Amino acid sequence: MGAKLIRDNLIKYIKKTWHWWLRLSIGVSLCLWILLHINMTQLKMLIFSIHSSWLVFSIMVCLGANFFSAVRLDCAIKEYSTSLWNTLRLFLIGSFVGIALPSSLGNDFYFIYYLKKQSCSLSKATTLIFLQRIFGLLLFLFIGIIYIIAKYKTASAMLGHFQLSTNNLLLYVIYGFIVVTVFGMFLLYSYPKYFNWLKSQWFNNQIWHTIQTISKKTYCQLIIYTILYQLFAVIGFYIAIRALNQNVRIFDLLFISSFVAFASLLPISVSALGVAESVIVVCFVSLGMDINMAILIAFINRLLTWLPAFIGGIFFMKAPTLRNIQTKSFNIY
Repeated sequence: MGAKLIRDNLIKYIKKTWHWWLRLSIGVSLCLWILLHINMTQLKMLIFSIHSSWLVFSIMVCLGANFFSAVRLDCAIKEYSTSLWNTLRLFLIGSFVGIALPSSLGNDFYFIYYLKKQSCSLSKATTLIFLQRIFGLLLFLFIGIIYIIAKYKTASAMLGHFQLSTNNLLLYVIYGFIVVTVFGMFLLYSYPKYFNWLKSQWFNNQIWHTIQTISKKTYCQLIIYTILYQLFAVIGFYIAIRALNQNVRIFDLLFISSFVAFASLLPISVSALGVAESVIVVCFVSLGMDINMAILIAFINRLLTWLPAFIGGIFFMKAPTLRNIQTKSFNIY
């Protein structure tokens, strides 16, 4: 009887979480594929050559970047947050939940869940959370466009290393997307009736009302904190690279970060595990970096991006369930 109960519970658990385990398997497989290209002797030499003081400084800067990301989240949900400290704890726990638990809950969905528990409607909660994310994606898109225009040959070399085709099909797809987006925005501006039709198709009244009720000051704050977050994140990554005695131009690093951000949107892995590392390795190798160094940098970047999750795990131990909000105060305990 006990064995049957254990088996039934195990089957039920697998049915609920199979997609998470599948994505984790894909991510781990990609990481193992990358590690197959590394020379362990050279890797040991590279690790011992790291300037520890610079690496610690990089960690501090990356933590600062995550602080600005938490402040950006606080700007979006300040109506439902009692303090920045509560939002910061929510941000850290969300980071932990997004990568550590076998669940379909990402950190954004975790934030939406908590807003909904604070008597916020699902439409409004979704709009508030994804709105602050959109600013980050738009910034990355802008950086990518400027980089491709300014450094076409370098961007072509990076994208060409993915070998989607001998004619750099990916680059032309990106250019086509840019042209279609700009042309579409021009049409919507020139013909308001099409804009109103699009609004009626994609946005319900509550979502549109939420967007309209957000003040210009809040929008400005979201833009500023998005820029500060990305700036600190890239600088932290740059310092980590310098700790390995490597020199990469900030402009190139901005484009690689943008490329990684959009590649990470692919829902094939947990927290873009393996996907981000693959993109980083290919981009740095295309710039002439040794593959062993590129792989080491990719995994150091992974540790830097998981820093808030490690800290969030500590807070999560104090609040082990996801259903601890009993009052309207935004207190995650």
